[in-house]
Amino acid sequence: MRNLFLLGSLLVFILGCHSEVAGGGPSGTEAGNAITAQILRGNKTPAVAARVFIMPSSSILSTEEQTLKTTVTDSEGRFSVQDLAVGSYTVEVSDPSGALQFNAVVYDSLSFDRGIDTLRSFSKIQGSVGFASAGFVTVQGMRHRAPVDANGLFSLDSLPSGSASLVFSQGSESTPYYSYAVLLPGDSIEPSSFVQETDRLLLEDFEDMNTQHRFAPYVGDSTGWWFLSAHEEVDVLFVDSLLVGYPLVKEESQYIAFNVTVPETVSVPWVNFGIQIGGNSSVYDLTGLDSVAFKAKGSGTVFFQLIGVEEDSSVVTPWPEQRFDLPSEWTRFAFSVNDFTSNPALLKGIRVVSWVFTSSSDFALDDVELIGLSKEDLWF
Repeated sequence: MRNLFLLGSLLVFILGCHSEVAGGGPSGTEAGNAITAQILRGNKTPAVAARVFIMPSSSILSTEEQTLKTTVTDSEGRFSVQDLAVGSYTVEVSDPSGALQFNAVVYDSLSFDRGIDTLRSFSKIQGSVGFASAGFVTVQGMRHRAPVDANGLFSLDSLPSGSASLVFSQGSESTPYYSYAVLLPGDSIEPSSFVQETDRLLLEDFEDMNTQHRFAPYVGDSTGWWFLSAHEEVDVLFVDSLLVGYPLVKEESQYIAFNVTVPETVSVPWVNFGIQIGGNSSVYDLTGLDSVAFKAKGSGTVFFQLIGVEEDSSVVTPWPEQRFDLPSEWTRFAFSVNDFTSNPALLKGIRVVSWVFTSSSDFALDDVELIGLSKEDLWF
């Protein structure tokens, strides 16, 4: 998960927070396409014979036999797994005293060296998938799997602390549902609601009665909120919403729509409407993003922009706006990153996607998509 945090934000565990890619290193190999580390117990002694499991970060396989690679640590708590395919992996290490996880990206002919890391107390997730339906819950990228009873209840024990993407499924042909959790060492928590996700970084199906529509993983109730700010004399009224001041979309509508009314007496009117990439206090590295696309219709003029922060700064920085006129029929718009800036480094700190209005308008929005990134890029 490639996300940075604004100054003063709450602590959130990040996979691979101090990892690096290098050839060899203190924990020990010069071979390429390898993952290496030295693991200690909480008392700082080597974690001898700890079990190591390595799986693709996007995998939802769930048994030890299906794990891509396994090994055990040596007498100094070291391990090295070599000849891995290029890609992103979740590494889990455990023994009876505790567990840890980290994300490792393997490049061709290069090794990923975690350095020294320490086992921490096991964590637990137990509760309901949110509806009465039997099946299984799997932790994405890890070997953990638990049955879900007919009432929708499950329990996952002996988890490593950190981020966990949970997948509920009733079988290989069923539609998966996803939840996301951040575990502290020794935590025992209930899961957030399980919802359908798409492999695309696409916001759609706004009629699902969920007030959070997010690109990035769930990080608590501050994740993925739509926001609206406006001049105090400008009126904004949402259409087909259960709340006139918020896009809680009714089932029959399936898209977000609102009207902007600007009185003639307002000399500098403005309305800013947008969606967080993820957490309210977080910005995200969107390196690799090609363009942002969405469908829109209505009347009036809109200015589309990305908003982020400058590197090593907490100062919010709007990107240059892209102006377009709203057509009366649904039209797909796609704005290339090159339309905004010639400096790709600015993609390292994106916070929100925003639509700005400076005059009376009717606006309808659907199918907002980040193109050029995969969910794996953003989530891990």
